[in-house]
Amino acid sequence: MDGSFAHGCRAGTVAVGLWLALLAAAPASAGARAPFAGPERELCERYLAVCEHAVDAFAPLWRDVPSMPNAGFFDFTQYDNWGRDGYGGLVTIPGNGMVALAYAVLLTETDKDAFGQQRVPRAALLGRAIKAIRWCCLTSAYVPTPHPYLPDTDERLLDGAHWRRPLGFRADILGYLTVAVAVLWDHLDADTRGLFEAAGIDMVSTEHDRARAAVAEGKPVAEWAEGWNLYPDYSSDHHQRASVWYGGDLLFEGRCYVELLARSTGAPVPATYTYPGNGFDGACEWLKTLCLAEGAFAHPHGAEYDSYYGAGLLAFCYGATVKKDPVAAALEHQAAALLQRHTRAVGQYDYHRGSWAKAALAYLMHRHHAPAAEPMALADALQALEGTRHYERQRGVVHRTRDKWASFSWGSSTDAPGTENPCGFVVPQRQSAEAAAPLVYCDRHSLTGDLDAETTPSRTRMLLRRLTGAPAWAVGLCVACAVAAVLLARPAWRRQRWALGAQASLGVALCALLATGLAGGLERAKQPSEAHTAYTFQRSDDGFSTAGWFRRGPVVQHQAFFSFDAGPCVTWVVLRAADDLRVKWSG
Repeated sequence: MDGSFAHGCRAGTVAVGLWLALLAAAPASAGARAPFAGPERELCERYLAVCEHAVDAFAPLWRDVPSMPNAGFFDFTQYDNWGRDGYGGLVTIPGNGMVALAYAVLLTETDKDAFGQQRVPRAALLGRAIKAIRWCCLTSAYVPTPHPYLPDTDERLLDGAHWRRPLGFRADILGYLTVAVAVLWDHLDADTRGLFEAAGIDMVSTEHDRARAAVAEGKPVAEWAEGWNLYPDYSSDHHQRASVWYGGDLLFEGRCYVELLARSTGAPVPATYTYPGNGFDGACEWLKTLCLAEGAFAHPHGAEYDSYYGAGLLAFCYGATVKKDPVAAALEHQAAALLQRHTRAVGQYDYHRGSWAKAALAYLMHRHHAPAAEPMALADALQALEGTRHYERQRGVVHRTRDKWASFSWGSSTDAPGTENPCGFVVPQRQSAEAAAPLVYCDRHSLTGDLDAETTPSRTRMLLRRLTGAPAWAVGLCVACAVAAVLLARPAWRRQRWALGAQASLGVALCALLATGLAGGLERAKQPSEAHTAYTFQRSDDGFSTAGWFRRGPVVQHQAFFSFDAGPCVTWVVLRAADDLRVKWSG
């Protein structure tokens, strides 16, 4: 799903004008409280605690900007551990939206006079949220008199010296900020509202938009939504692997944007998001299959980044609030606990996580949909998910039992030739929410191993290669052979005594060239001409088995994997090669 997921991101702009008009007329919601009770009350208090953590976590990054009217921002370029140049500037808009959204929830959903360990007054918190919103708008390319954005910024986000909304790029660029503005609308003056109306909104769409006739920015939404999001079984890939972000976190962030903006205006959620069998419902079921007891996803192809932070939170929140699903509700509680622990331990905003915004979005989803489904006991929820599922396009099987979560994948069908990544996992299953939660990381070489192989040709070939390896040797030898052949073709020269030596030398040279050519040809013939993977699988009421092979350079790796309901998992690995090899393998 790599780049294709994001192509339809601008479909949310269909409702820009309508949303702003409805929002201006909507009744104020500040100070209102949802009737939370029981486990839902505890859950939402946890979300508020994560939001309040943002006050202390990001205060050191705050910068007032005297050159702009009533503006300032949280400067995420101050982090010195971004992975590449331009990264800090890329995430500063969504980062400010994230903090503004956390502040907005604290200001409108609590009666506190001060927040955080530093006891920041309510008025100061509101002032910073408004300044951050204004700075984001004033540095955009859409306001009448824009100010320069940050210089160290990914070029894809820039229009000259200002940031822009590139089509098909990052739904959270303005998603967090848009919901923050919706929550704080009654606290914004006419000038700030006008700035945001100019900057506009941007959000994620689903593949169903490909059939929509509604017009957005002058053409049908179906023409904007050029990409596709999900496989037919609602699974999806992240950079050609079943590493969950686009089809999990990001997809349900977009769903929350749509839901919350509709709720804040009184407008209905578009029917393309709610019809029976819609992609969000299917994706939620897929993510439940991948979820461990800790509330984190297991990644059938291995994780791309630190994803052990409660990444399924919004998917399961959607299931618990919109679909009233008790299994999803149980998993949401687990994911929320993990999110809070991770946030306290790390305390840094990351390009993928946006943990504080997730807590704020989840709180608002409960706020508008209370009461949510009553969560099942964790053991009962896990039992409801037991069984074996085959994902055809991801070419893998997931097996859930009472005691374990097991999977084996042969690499996604979207893998480019030579990049197939078979791997497997066996994760013990916790049965109690009170049991200590482990740290689980899905490495992409699990069970199949990490292999590094290079050919080791025979001594004869090594000698021939050394004799003829340099281009100058080969050219010189060919020239000498050609001259000798011309001279020896003359009868007068053949009768000379030294001609016998020349003939012998010529024969040796020709044999050497022939042997070297044959050796090289054999060497090339024994290398696989193209990458390939083949597998089969069987599943039954008591488990599954799968077996197949795949190429890794000069090695063909044969693998079999068995997972039994009431027993262990077993795997065999056989490495085969057509030539002598030096192999490094860890597994």
